[in-house]
Amino acid sequence: MNKGLAIPNIKVVLTQSYDFCFVHHFTQCNENVLQLKQPKTKDKKTASKNLHGHSVKIRVSVVCKDDFFSRDFMNTEVHKILQPKNQNLLNDYLNTVSCESLAQYLWTQLKLSPLGEYLTELNIQETQKNQIYIKKTSA
Repeated sequence: MNKGLAIPNIKVVLTQSYDFCFVHHFTQCNENVLQLKQPKTKDKKTASKNLHGHSVKIRVSVVCKDDFFSRDFMNTEVHKILQPKNQNLLNDYLNTVSCESLAQYLWTQLKLSPLGEYLTELNIQETQKNQIYIKKTSA
């Protein structure tokens, strides 16, 4: 395994049923896919609050200034952010905030991680209904 391989893109996908799962999906651009699933509920009123009941796709592009980060290290750091010790807190977050706020939350957590110094810019673009992308570009 090439320990020096940097990961240019980390894609975060939110879907409606709640469960944390880490899915490796490497494309030609070395993308990782992380899925966050929202809580399932039979209460329609509650369900409508879960990001309006829609799947939301958030894309975080990470480009390293240097290439010494291994793929496993990048995976681990991003996975830590998406697996908080208090999962109920994240549950509450998903149930009450807007897609934009959740995107900002994920960005903030990435900035606080060891990868933070490599993140230089945040652009949020809603690509279509139910989808929002965070895109970071290097300076």
